[in-house]
Amino acid sequence: QAHFPGPHQPSPTSTPGGPRDWAMSSSSGSDVSDTEEVSRSQDKLTPLEWDMHLQCAELVFRNLLEGKRVALFPGEDTMLWQRETLGEGWIHWNRHQRSQVRKQSRDTGEGTPMWSEAVASMSDLAWEVFEQGVSGERLRNAKDIEREEVLKLLRDLHVKLQDSVYARHGAGDRFAGLRACIALFHLFAGDAEMVGLCSECLRLSISAGADTRESVAEVTLPLPPAELTTFSKDKGWSFLLHVLAAFVVQSGRRPELPPELCGDGHVVGGTEATPEKANRQVALQLASCLTACRESVVLQIQLRLLREEVPPDASLDWQALKVVVPIAVQAAEALAAEANDEALEALQEVLRLAAHDR
Repeated sequence: QAHFPGPHQPSPTSTPGGPRDWAMSSSSGSDVSDTEEVSRSQDKLTPLEWDMHLQCAELVFRNLLEGKRVALFPGEDTMLWQRETLGEGWIHWNRHQRSQVRKQSRDTGEGTPMWSEAVASMSDLAWEVFEQGVSGERLRNAKDIEREEVLKLLRDLHVKLQDSVYARHGAGDRFAGLRACIALFHLFAGDAEMVGLCSECLRLSISAGADTRESVAEVTLPLPPAELTTFSKDKGWSFLLHVLAAFVVQSGRRPELPPELCGDGHVVGGTEATPEKANRQVALQLASCLTACRESVVLQIQLRLLREEVPPDASLDWQALKVVVPIAVQAAEALAAEANDEALEALQEVLRLAAHDR
């Protein structure tokens, strides 16, 4: 049985038009208010329908490769074909999934102006941060990124996220945008304005609900020379690593990592950290961003895995976290000693999940 794409498959390398494709749909609903019930569920496929389409495509291609003529259904009624071919049980369950798709669209405001604008803003952000590599998407160097353009995008997005819960759902709807935010933590860890604004945008997006919480913890950010290709799989760890590394830098420290744990010309933690560049307020914002995700099942599993020995085939992000987490614990303790804060208390509680004696 063919595998159907789930609601949170990675993009932009997913099949165009798929559930997580970062390209904007032509039916953006730009003339509909946020308060009006909007549903594009008729344009979206249910999981059962994705499965059916993929199996039909497989059958068509197999027949073509074998030199056979593809038999076509003589009627024009799709429901009649589904009933005859798939049965009443399939029809029943597909109706149930269709109602769930409609409810999800209503709850998230999918297709409303604010949802669509947030999706577009995150796509624009990804466009600024990533470039076309040899075989896929590659992270740009910080010097090749238009800093002021990225800040402008983040400021505009922040206003939308503050004003609309639909915008928060839209901002977390594409893996490409979430990956771009994580990339900014990595590239501009020493830039207080950039990471502070980015952390606030991501925190608001995460507050929309469980879907974004789990998605951001699942995303993987390949560091050059690695590229994100059609065959890449998101394994997580990147959000936890780069938020903590930026937190450490903004607290006036620097996560020192072996060269083999860094990408080609990329050092986790970004710019050189010095006490003069430390910004306590931004460090607290980064702590709040991470702790907004603390209910994520994926994140909790990652933290608990950090208690164990790192397996030989572990990702570079996983290996790097074994170095960064103890430094982040020390940084949080040092900031709390100066003046305690709810964000620091929450961060320390989260980091205790990675402690061996927990």
